[in-house]
Amino acid sequence: MPYQAQVYTSIQHIAFESPTFAANSAGNQAYKSKIEKIVPLPDTKDLSLDAQNRVMTVVKLVQDARNTLINNGTDSSTCLKVFTLPEFYFRPEKAEANCLDRSYSEKTKNAIVKNLRAKLSNPDYKHWLFVLGSVIWTVKLADIEGLPASFVNEQDKGVRNTCIMLKGGSEDAPIQLFDKVHLSGINEIRDAAWAAKNFNPLYQRPQVSWLFESLASRQKCLFKVDNLSICAEICLDHHDQLQVGKKTLVEINKKKSAFEPKEVVNLQFVIACGMTIKPNSIATKAGGYLMRNDGHGGAKPFSQHVLIDYNAQDFQLFKSKDGKSLKRDDMLNIAYEDSQNTLNNQANRNNIKEALTYFAPQPIYA
Repeated sequence: MPYQAQVYTSIQHIAFESPTFAANSAGNQAYKSKIEKIVPLPDTKDLSLDAQNRVMTVVKLVQDARNTLINNGTDSSTCLKVFTLPEFYFRPEKAEANCLDRSYSEKTKNAIVKNLRAKLSNPDYKHWLFVLGSVIWTVKLADIEGLPASFVNEQDKGVRNTCIMLKGGSEDAPIQLFDKVHLSGINEIRDAAWAAKNFNPLYQRPQVSWLFESLASRQKCLFKVDNLSICAEICLDHHDQLQVGKKTLVEINKKKSAFEPKEVVNLQFVIACGMTIKPNSIATKAGGYLMRNDGHGGAKPFSQHVLIDYNAQDFQLFKSKDGKSLKRDDMLNIAYEDSQNTLNNQANRNNIKEALTYFAPQPIYA
């Protein structure tokens, strides 16, 4: 069925909390044999065992989450279900062949997106939005639009940290991929790998930074789905000295004439591995929500869903306007049954027990 825009009156955040700060296993062949019987993928020819297991795990978790909501009686067609993953979720234990710094190839990245898109286009997920962490992959710099032809040689490569956002329910539903703008010191990505294999810090780093920091690149962090406008940031980009989402929104609105309506953000996402919510970086309108999913054990809580009120001291409220709690401790938290021995052999490494955390449905305010 073709995509049809919906009007949602409430929202529910479901976060898969998983440690992603260091290398983690996606499971072995035995795990693959088990899970592919439940959620087989349509096209695996460009997917490694690692990538297949991660994609199938996500689809299985979404399936489990939907069944939980149905059983709890909260699967309303006017409630947008939002499923999030932390930064670095799609990152291999070791670099694939001819790739840099624990990254997938471009073929693998494309196959991950293709298979996720295919499985999540199931009509069962018509009222679901997926913010699927980030995928770490290697690209030939000569193929990147916007870089001058003289900038790199034919063999130069760089590593990208790319977030996947898509609406479920149909193959033509909105989808958005956007790159992290700023390289973080904890990314396990070397400066040289991020900028180029043949790295010249006086020439290439400024060029790559200019490309990512350009409005044309940054504006991909803004995304419209149905009756909602979304802003999403990857970890360091949310830092209060960078404010990528907020900065981008301001620049876009400055370009509008006095007669054009200004863009506003209903939902903001921080997909991270070690970044807390920064009040000065909040871009949503008053009464909007900010949702965070973080894979770093030192940045508790690991997932959040907060109501934004600019009259509050830190702009964050943990109760909705009708008094319902938004605190994570009050939410339903269900451990993922395979977390200890398949998806992540060190699931408690960062003091995170892999689990699906369900926040209560909350009203969307006009």
